[in-house]
Amino acid sequence: MKKQVILLVIGLVVFNFLHAQVNMESWITLNVKKGENIGLLLMSVVDETSIRIESGSTVIEKTIMSKSSPTHWVYADSTIITIYGDVNSLNASSLQDKLLGVDITNNTKMKILICNYNQINSIKVRSENIELKYIYCFGNQLTDCALDDLFRSLPQRPSVDSGKVFIKGYDYSNPGVNTCRDYYAWEKGWYVLEYNSTGNIEFHNFSFTCPETGIQDIISSENVFVFPNPAEKQLTIQSDINIVDIEIFDISAKRVFYHPNLNSNINLLDISHLSEGLYVVKITTEKGIENKKLIVR
Repeated sequence: MKKQVILLVIGLVVFNFLHAQVNMESWITLNVKKGENIGLLLMSVVDETSIRIESGSTVIEKTIMSKSSPTHWVYADSTIITIYGDVNSLNASSLQDKLLGVDITNNTKMKILICNYNQINSIKVRSENIELKYIYCFGNQLTDCALDDLFRSLPQRPSVDSGKVFIKGYDYSNPGVNTCRDYYAWEKGWYVLEYNSTGNIEFHNFSFTCPETGIQDIISSENVFVFPNPAEKQLTIQSDINIVDIEIFDISAKRVFYHPNLNSNINLLDISHLSEGLYVVKITTEKGIENKKLIVR
């Protein structure tokens, strides 16, 4: 009996020691399919970093390494899996319909997020995720609005060390790749890319369908040309038919330029007052509205 008590005490001491080493103020939340086994690859900045994984009655405590890690299998005893600790790399790929959402807003150590080939409809980040540099999320169910939300929430990256978010790869994509506002990410120092073995391809969308920014997005079939782009002091806008109005919006959807009652198919604009950055040019013609992305240097 005495021996059993000693072993129990030792076990509790070891448990409490490990638990004390887990940074419980840093966590990742996964929305998952209850009743499934979820395979996760986790890495940290420092070897032998302690983590704690919870899902309903499932509780797992492990240590992870900085360069390689075995797959950690977690039984989803609820629709939420929470990973506590200083994790800086998460690979949750190829889980298909078992993984529906990822939230790393409470982990400021995260650098690499890989979550391809799932049914994810939401990825949540915030400006405080300052270490975040790579997101691989192709092969999911991210709409244009979901991608807009992701891009708008990205942390600012320095110009000499840009971030990369891969929303398409090979034959795998997301529903919103061709109508998302990739310029939200550009403004914060991120490239929006298609992953390709022969070289990554940048996205440059000009048509947007998510109404969240307040900019009306109605795409006409007429040819409208905006040049030069990037522009510095002057901008030419030309169309096959008469242009009625021209408006320019900054990335926050604030109108910074308005020229009404033009009634001309070619217009030379003075934009010398605009600061460097990304803008959307809204061109109203006699037959509809066209939106174009503009970079001012």
